[in-house]
Amino acid sequence: DFVVRYITEEISKKGLDAEVFFKCPPKCRTKEVDSICSKIVKYNLTYPFSEIKDLVGVRFIVLLSDDVELIQRVIEECEIWNSEITRDYLESRSDFPEVFEYESLHVCVSPKEKQEIDGDEITTAITCEIQVRTILQHAYAELTHDNIYKPLGKRVSKTARRFVARSQALMESTDHFFCETMKELEKENKP
Repeated sequence: DFVVRYITEEISKKGLDAEVFFKCPPKCRTKEVDSICSKIVKYNLTYPFSEIKDLVGVRFIVLLSDDVELIQRVIEECEIWNSEITRDYLESRSDFPEVFEYESLHVCVSPKEKQEIDGDEITTAITCEIQVRTILQHAYAELTHDNIYKPLGKRVSKTARRFVARSQALMESTDHFFCETMKELEKENKP
């Protein structure tokens, strides 16, 4: 909740209406016990509560990839926490230009020093994963998370995998055109 409040306030300070800027209300969550257990087994973790960085998390959904970059700057400029990018979709695009799959910015933050927030003691060992993605990236993630990424014992055909890859390519192209459109509109409407 603290992370949501902080980022929302910073977005408002930049003259943006947070209720309009965020396309869904920011969502906080704690990882489910079953998910923690499966991660421990999958990655053979010895110290899961220090090795799993997304026990607590929040997701921000925005319209455009340019908005993702704005939130990333807000996170990185914060002086009360340390931040570490753990998933960077722009880096993935650069490293694997022919691959079209799940895209999201994930940044893990932890306090630089012990703090009391809302009556709780938050130590430097506590990490919050912040996910930031566009509404198109979110649509892709919603479709694929349970059906492709975690298929729950179901087989996923090559055709289905190809369809979602093609969808992601179209979404990336659409975001590019939307960002260019916004730049053109801003240029046209300058006083």
